[in-house]
Amino acid sequence: MPMKKWEYKLINSNDIPGQTWFKSVNRGVLEQHLNQLGEAGWEIIGIDFVEEHHSEKHFFALARREKGTG
Repeated sequence: MPMKKWEYKLINSNDIPGQTWFKSVNRGVLEQHLNQLGEAGWEIIGIDFVEEHHSEKHFFALARREKGTG
């Protein structure tokens, strides 16, 4: 059986259209964005929440999908 090959994507919550800080994120918009990534075959495999200036919050996530599925 051949080994799976992966491609990776770094997701920044600040890049989600219409979003700025995670603290004030519209949950529905965020879920819609993540579901679109899931439909495209992306799977979140890691996440890190970041707080800047004691008020701005966002996250970085790492996603992967098998090569050739997108």
